Amino acid sequence: MTPVAAAAPMTVLLSPVLIGVNGLNGRASTGGLRDRRGVSWAGRRVTVLGLGKSGLAAAKLLRRAGCRVRVSERQTNDALSDAARALQAGGVEAVELGGHHEDMLDECDLVVISPGIPPTAPPVGWAK
Repeated sequence: MTPVAAAAPMTVLLSPVLIGVNGLNGRASTGGLRDRRGVSWAGRRVTVLGLGKSGLAAAKLLRRAGCRVRVSERQTNDALSDAARALQAGGVEAVELGGHHEDMLDECDLVVISPGIPPTAPPVGWAK
């Protein structure tokens, strides 16, 4: 898969697996993530859609890189609630469980869409 360019300035990644191979060097703990042009990701606003294994890993990586991270997850259960609390304790700005709301995408520079979210899901359309 390749990144899908959205209306400026937001970029949409269709899978968190792309982090590390499409423009990010993966050095979150040693000087921050940088894009292909060497620009730091610190301070960029990112929304991660989905809080499964991939979404959780993406949120943690992006937060360690200094991004302003928000996470949105359709489901809710005890494990997701625990993950949400841990993310917020680690500096993630907001985690919503039990549904996606379009305002979570406001002013985002990047939206990371977890593999479990179908391309036809409403939040994918909002991101485009």
